[in-house]
Amino acid sequence: MEEKINDQQEVLLVKNGNRKKLEVVTGIDEKGKIKTAPPEQENQNEFLKINKNENALENFFSNFLRQVKNPTQFRFFKIPLLKIKAVPNLEDILNNPKKHVNAQEKINTVEVNPKDYQKLVYVPIDISRIDWEKLAKNGIDLQLLKDTNSLDRMLNWNKSPVLLPVNLNSNDIQVTINARLSFREVEGKIVLNIHPLREKPNLEKQFYGINFTDQDKHNLLTTGNAGRVINIKSQNSEVPVYVSIDKLTNELVAMNTNKVKIPKEIKGVKLNKEQRQLLQDGEAIYLKGMTNNKGETFNSLVQINADKRGISYRSAVSEHNNKEILNNNRTVNIPSQLLGVTLSQEQQNLLKEGKGIKVQGMRDPKTGQLFNSYVKVNHEKKKLDFPKNDPDQPIKQNTQNERVNNQSTARRNGPKI
Repeated sequence: MEEKINDQQEVLLVKNGNRKKLEVVTGIDEKGKIKTAPPEQENQNEFLKINKNENALENFFSNFLRQVKNPTQFRFFKIPLLKIKAVPNLEDILNNPKKHVNAQEKINTVEVNPKDYQKLVYVPIDISRIDWEKLAKNGIDLQLLKDTNSLDRMLNWNKSPVLLPVNLNSNDIQVTINARLSFREVEGKIVLNIHPLREKPNLEKQFYGINFTDQDKHNLLTTGNAGRVINIKSQNSEVPVYVSIDKLTNELVAMNTNKVKIPKEIKGVKLNKEQRQLLQDGEAIYLKGMTNNKGETFNSLVQINADKRGISYRSAVSEHNNKEILNNNRTVNIPSQLLGVTLSQEQQNLLKEGKGIKVQGMRDPKTGQLFNSYVKVNHEKKKLDFPKNDPDQPIKQNTQNERVNNQSTARRNGPKI
């Protein structure tokens, strides 16, 4: 059955050396050889589809640059799948540029540079290098990491996606704390790195030899990012870094600016020179019409986040100062993230329609405890309510004692924001 052509999909064309014909990329094999198919509609099921999302290009070009022996012999071009019949015209422009007006400008609009989509490649940790017996003393075992979806992330040098209980022993006294975990290499050995939960980020103390400005502190508390490149002190030199807050632990995280390559396109939206420079400088930009992996369009603030080691997305409403969920117009802006939980588009739509939703795994900003609750917009008080029971269901007539107990539980479960 022929696949229906999606008007949001694009394909990647490749020109190999002096060959005059263009082929459509279908993938790359284990030996680093590019797999292609003729640019004909009947072959579309084989084509590498991009879906207005650069992830497919990142994955392909990262493998391409890592495996292909002579990458400079190839040129790549990106066009909409619907325009596959126009490939012969592009071939003629490439092979006979003097015949066409503004030939180079036309080529520049579709040609892509592999290095613009190259991801940083980290060699995963060999699981056999981990001392599981030593980790067991901290209450950490392989099954726990698997059950919490932490193992793969940690083997790729990332933090665990959730807080985990860790046992710390000192002078025969055992203390259990909640922390995110990661691995690091010390003198050739893989050791556990513990990122404990903090009550709040410490912005008054020097950070790698520098003091945060008042603007830095405001930015970090309201957006999670410093909003600029900061030169920290390292040995006898200064290192330019991005600084962000780990939202789960309140830990300050720094990342060298050379660890991030600013893309020319983000989720289908091409960036101009000014936008790329703002991102490079650590500032946020607002992009409209991006396309997610489901093919849905969305708008968002985009900024470099040191904790996520790359681009992050957030609504125009602050994720760290929950009072800013409310605007000055007696309306409530619906956040994309609420107390550490990402809300789906469906959940956001239900809140906008005045309906309640059930949200699990939120974190109380005062106590740090996880809790589950219904959430509903209170337009009269310009805030989000956290009722214990489904607010859209008829309220049962409770006894006086039951009402008192429910009110007490609601105060414990729902933070004031």
